[in-house]
Amino acid sequence: MEFIEIGGSFFTINLEAFEARLNDNEDLVAKEITETEVKKSFDEEGKVIGHVETYLTSQKSKELNGPIFQVLVGCLDKVLEYDVDVDGAMGFELAFGNAPISVKLAFNTLINYGVLSEIEIE
Repeated sequence: MEFIEIGGSFFTINLEAFEARLNDNEDLVAKEITETEVKKSFDEEGKVIGHVETYLTSQKSKELNGPIFQVLVGCLDKVLEYDVDVDGAMGFELAFGNAPISVKLAFNTLINYGVLSEIEIE
């Protein structure tokens, strides 16, 4: 596999880090949910003569942090759509020195969150 050099470095999108950032809120982690249904039987006078309780336990579906998802996808889009001829021998500053602030901010955000990871190529 051949990797593309960006300003003298090689980067990859870390999908595990991306997913981890979408689920880093304990309130959004899948949990077990128990629902209880109670059916009561009444006599002719309206008194309870019996009841049956039914319990249904299931896993709560996985939820994502929507705002963080939108930010990360926007940053990825900004970085991936940035179109400039980059010479692999150029340093990073030369490669991205003239990039708009939005591209630099998106790139820095992705690096900070671990979504873009620099990799070593031997």
